[in-house]
Amino acid sequence: MAEAASDQGQSDSNQSGLIPEKAGGNLKGRHLRSFLLSVLLFLVAAGAGLMGSTWLQKTRAAESCFQAGLAAFRENDLETLEILSESLRGLPRWEPHASLLEGLLFLRAGRWVEAIERFGFAREHPQTQALAYAHSGDALYQLGRFAEAIRILTIALQMDPKLADARRYLAAAYYDIGAMNHAIDELERLSQLVPDDYRPYRLIGLIYRDFDEVGKASVYYQKALECSPPPLAAEAIRLELAGCLTRQQRFAEAAAILASCEPSPEALALQADCARAQGEKNQARALLEKTLKMAPCHERALVISGQLALEENDSEEAVRFFQKYVECYPKQWRAHFQLAQAYQRVGKKEEAELEFEQMRKWREIQRQFTDLHEKAMRDLHGADIRFELARLAEELDRPDLARMWLAAALGLDPNHKEAQLAWARLQKAGVRGSSSPGGGSEVSLGESLDGAGGMNRAKP
Repeated sequence: MAEAASDQGQSDSNQSGLIPEKAGGNLKGRHLRSFLLSVLLFLVAAGAGLMGSTWLQKTRAAESCFQAGLAAFRENDLETLEILSESLRGLPRWEPHASLLEGLLFLRAGRWVEAIERFGFAREHPQTQALAYAHSGDALYQLGRFAEAIRILTIALQMDPKLADARRYLAAAYYDIGAMNHAIDELERLSQLVPDDYRPYRLIGLIYRDFDEVGKASVYYQKALECSPPPLAAEAIRLELAGCLTRQQRFAEAAAILASCEPSPEALALQADCARAQGEKNQARALLEKTLKMAPCHERALVISGQLALEENDSEEAVRFFQKYVECYPKQWRAHFQLAQAYQRVGKKEEAELEFEQMRKWREIQRQFTDLHEKAMRDLHGADIRFELARLAEELDRPDLARMWLAAALGLDPNHKEAQLAWARLQKAGVRGSSSPGGGSEVSLGESLDGAGGMNRAKP
C-alpha cells in the first residue's frame, strides 16, 4: 500500500493491490497552470467587481476551477490542488467545493483524520455530498477503520452508483475483512465502470484461486491480461494463470504462457511441472535443480522433485526431498502426508505413522481455519471470529497472515483488547505492520495488485 507518513502514523491497508499508490503527490501539473492563471485572474477580478462579469460567467469560472482541482487530485498534483482550493475559499456558494478540495489535499498528503474533518462541510452540500462521502470512506479505509469505511462508502454509492473510487475502496474493505463474496460482487460492478482496468479482474482471479476454483480464476486472469497491465503486473498474472492451468492439467497452455516469463523460481518450477507431465523428465529434473539452487525451500519444486523420484522408483531420493519439505514447512499438513507416503515406500512404518499423526494434527487446524473463514464471510461484523483466525494463523506459523486478520478484527472493533495485545506482541516480535493498532492493515486490498497481490487468506 501507499506508505504515507502522516500525523496519524502509517496506514496498513491495500492487501489486494486494487488501490493505486497515491500519498505524497508530485508537483508537476504544469499543463494545468496556464489554465489556472486565467481562471484565477478572472475570479479575483470578478470578486473585486473590477469587470462586468455576469453571474453565469462567474459560476462557469468557479466550476472550471473546481473541476481543475479534481483533475489535479487525480494527477497527484498537490501544488495546483492547493492553489485551487484556496482560490474557491470565500466565494459565495463555493465554500463546500473549497472544503472538498482542501480535504483532498490532506488525503493525498496521508493526513487521513484532517481530511475527514475537512470533508465535513462538503458532506452537507448536495453538489459535493457524494464525493465527500466517497473520499471520507477512502480516508477511513486508509486508517484501517473498515466497518466505518463500509458504512460511509455504501452511502456514497447510494447517492451515485457510478463512483468508481468508492466502489474500489468498498471492495477493498470487504476483502480486508475476509468477506470475499461481497468483495467479488463489488469488483464485478467496478469492472463494469472501469472495463480497461486489469486490477478488479486480477483480484477476482486471486480470490477464486485461493478457494481452489481454478477454472473461474483462469477466466479472470485472462481478462486481466487482455487489459494490457504494466510489465511487472503482467508477469505476476501470467505466473498465477499458469499455476491455475497446471492444476487443471492444461499443461500445453501453461507451457506456452511460461515461455514468455522471466526465469524466476516459480516460473522454473511451473515449467518443470509441465515438462514432467509431457514426459520430458530430464528437462523437468534440470529445471527443478535450477529452481532449488535459487530457492532451496520452494514448495512446488520440492513436491514435484519428490513425486518425480517416486515415479522413477527412487524412494530414498523421494524421502530426502520430502524431509526437506517438512523441514521448510513443519506445520504444513501436506508436507507430512508426502513424507509419510515416502516412508511407507521404503518400509519405515513407525516413521510413517508419526508423520501421519502430524498430518492429522495440522490438517485439523487447517480445517478449523477454513471453516472460520467461511463463517467470517457471512458475518461482516464478527471481530471475535477474525481474532480467532489470527490465532490459528499464528499457530500455523503464519505471523504475516495473523497480522492481517488482527488488522481486520481491529478494523471492525478498534477496542478489541485481545486483538490489541496480540498486535503489540507481533509488533514487538518484528512482524511488519502498522505503527498503531486499528490504524490499518499494512498489506491490503488496494498497487499492491501491481505487486504480488492479495494474500491467500483461505489457506495458510
